[in-house]
Amino acid sequence: MAVKLKDIALDTGGSISMVARILNNDMSSKSNEQTVSKVFESAQWLGYFAQRLAPARYMEYKGADKTFSVACILTSEHETYVSPIFSALLAGIQQEVINQGAAFPHNFFVTYIKAPGFFTFIQNTKLDCAIMLGRTSLENINMLKSTIPNLVYAVLNEIGHDIDEVLCDAHLAVEEAIEYLISLGYSEIGFI
Repeated sequence: MAVKLKDIALDTGGSISMVARILNNDMSSKSNEQTVSKVFESAQWLGYFAQRLAPARYMEYKGADKTFSVACILTSEHETYVSPIFSALLAGIQQEVINQGAAFPHNFFVTYIKAPGFFTFIQNTKLDCAIMLGRTSLENINMLKSTIPNLVYAVLNEIGHDIDEVLCDAHLAVEEAIEYLISLGYSEIGFI
């Protein structure tokens, strides 16, 4: 049986939303280190990480070596965790960051840029780089570039603005999907 966030919340005495924020490295989580540790221990004990990618913050508790620090900047509070595209990109990025031996201290939403103390927070975390998922304004990009030494945009469409970009070729992906469906014998293919 799959372990749910609800199971971890019941085991730790916390709320489901608190558990989700901790396990997703969400910066808005105001949980103390003892609570974070308790959630990770419960998740491990219940087998939660056997079913999915363990967050890098958990890897820090397990003693992974930190060579450089990376953050993920999420531009959509509504789509990131429910969108098949954004959630898959985020999971892939987190896994590769862990594979490379880096610390992955925070996921945060681009809307936090306007929060008082945000830039102090970024300076205190000593981020080496950040990966941005989704579009945002040129103003936000410039604010991030002024504080984070290396900023990378990863998603579907080129945005320019003098930052490194890792793009998915949506046209090629659609072509491959159609060819695959045709190879399975489908002849009437529609798009939604």
